[in-house]
Amino acid sequence: MKTKWLMAVAFYCLCCTSLPAQSRYNEEKPPAMLYGGAGMGFDYGGFGLKAEYLPVKYVGIFGGIGYNLAQMGYNAGLSFKVLPDKKVTPAIAAMYGYNAVIKITGAIEETTTYYGFTFGAGVDIKMGRKGNKLSTYLWVPVRSTDFKNDYDYAREYYNLSVITPVNASVGFNFALN
Repeated sequence: MKTKWLMAVAFYCLCCTSLPAQSRYNEEKPPAMLYGGAGMGFDYGGFGLKAEYLPVKYVGIFGGIGYNLAQMGYNAGLSFKVLPDKKVTPAIAAMYGYNAVIKITGAIEETTTYYGFTFGAGVDIKMGRKGNKLSTYLWVPVRSTDFKNDYDYAREYYNLSVITPVNASVGFNFALN
């Protein structure tokens, strides 16, 4: 009889002492964040919209869709937040989607969008109490040999301007939860 009584007390103590610890853990663990916003750059598909989901505070999964001055562009990727608890959060990112466009106008009309990987680094600047943020990144696209060949041809015959090897993006993102 004493053994059952001791086991019941031990079980009760174990449950009661672990519940507050568990609730403290849940209070300290931030909820998954969801952002949505508008901006310009590769991660916004050109001039467009971007959504980002952070299942944990260090990692974001994002996608963007917009107009890239020729047609609809899209990108999807991952970001790693280096100091996620700071007001200015440095981040690195990688994505796949559109990373170059050649648009020829005049006597000949031709538009081609090129797809590939793009890597970048930037900062998220948190603004206000709700967790909204201003995001700005520098992107380095890995462009295909098809793009390079087409660009060299178009530059020679159609007097195109120079394409920059590094591109920037900026956008404002609202915390949706």
